[in-house]
Amino acid sequence: MAAIVVLGRGRAGARLRRQALVAGAGVAALAAVLYLPVGWLTGWPLLLANPYVARLAPAFFWAQLLPYYVPVTVTLLYGRAVLGWPLLGLLALGPAAVARWASPAWRPAAWLAWVGALAPVPLLLAQGVMPPGRTIYYTVWPALVLAGLALEAVARRWRGPGRAAWALAGALGLGHAGFRVVQQVRIQAAARRDDQCYRQAADWLAARPARRVLITVPGYDLYLAHQARLQHRPLPPLQGPDTRPGARTGYYDYLVLGCSETPPAWLAPHRYQPGFSAGPLRVYQRLGAAPLP
Repeated sequence: MAAIVVLGRGRAGARLRRQALVAGAGVAALAAVLYLPVGWLTGWPLLLANPYVARLAPAFFWAQLLPYYVPVTVTLLYGRAVLGWPLLGLLALGPAAVARWASPAWRPAAWLAWVGALAPVPLLLAQGVMPPGRTIYYTVWPALVLAGLALEAVARRWRGPGRAAWALAGALGLGHAGFRVVQQVRIQAAARRDDQCYRQAADWLAARPARRVLITVPGYDLYLAHQARLQHRPLPPLQGPDTRPGARTGYYDYLVLGCSETPPAWLAPHRYQPGFSAGPLRVYQRLGAAPLP
């Protein structure tokens, strides 16, 4: 749409600009209609105060940006963290490359692709936030367009045939697409296996008396609450991984830990033994809490 508005020329360009503006207004109106129920139910302050896009402490933000956020986000968007540095190099050298090597006919499109791929970077740096990778999926398309134009510029510089450059670009694109499809199939299969383990652990806990449960696996307390609501059964008192000294009092009847975790040291006075294990989860139960199956 932006390309039509910027690049459209003459009478046909004016018609395209009008169509793009109408389409943009329609998309904006539809987005507003879809967000209205969410805003009314949760309240606009809570919706706008999304913890996923909350400003982080500067020291934490800069310490985690390159070692953690960039590799995780690049892996989500492109499939491999190793592509992060070439991608950052392509974006950083974009203006010089466009100005020096881009064909005059493709130069406006190259500038638009560069701006589209780079758009969220200044914003997240200025705000000090780490938005989830799924919210910037739109940058993949302009990044791939920019990569294709760069490949064509390299082929022209080497005076190779244009058809060979486009054939190579097509082969690389199809190869990457096939890799991503296979990768997603494997990810979905692993997710289904994990979900089956989560359900088995939830059923195991549901068969025991509703007593205090300590959960250190991120998000599993929400999963248990969701399953309890779906199956219309009472939810046991759940406690997240609170590390405050005041929270380290009393005892817990069951511990839901990761498969490589052991009961916390501050629970050492109480004796726990493995009660259930499946996939990424391991459930410990306190001796005397309930008989083992």
